[in-house]
Amino acid sequence: MTPLDDAVATITSWCATEAAVRGQDHAAATYAESVPAAATYTAGGLGAPPGVLELDEEDIALLAELADQARARLDTWRRTGWLSPADREKLLFTARAALAGAPHEDPAAREAATASLEALEQWCAQAPAEPPAEPPAADVAAPGEAKAASGKADVEEAPVQGELFALPG
Repeated sequence: MTPLDDAVATITSWCATEAAVRGQDHAAATYAESVPAAATYTAGGLGAPPGVLELDEEDIALLAELADQARARLDTWRRTGWLSPADREKLLFTARAALAGAPHEDPAAREAATASLEALEQWCAQAPAEPPAEPPAADVAAPGEAKAASGKADVEEAPVQGELFALPG
């Protein structure tokens, strides 16, 4: 697997995880009318104290908007292979945090995190600022389809809630 393949897989996973987490936050807020504070921080930083935050209709609408944006981001990525510059910054922040959190006692984990960050930085530096006018032609494989085109099964793992923005403790 090349560094570019790793970057594409990481970006796909990041988009899917964020969409899942934000969707779960909105569902929890909609059906329970409250969200644990950790999920609220994940869903947009509403500034909740530890414990349970009571949400009003405006907060629930914000969570719905964030979930819609995350799903749209994932759809755009899968269709065109493009992320907005702001999303690229969030992605790089997450990759830098993963490197900072890699144990010093595990050189292989640190090396993998460093290689992933470098590949993402290279991809982000080369990515266009504006989305493509239309999706790539059918003969060009979209991100995530490269493995399927090569005959290898592309198995996506279901993202785990909180995996992207886990809080300590």
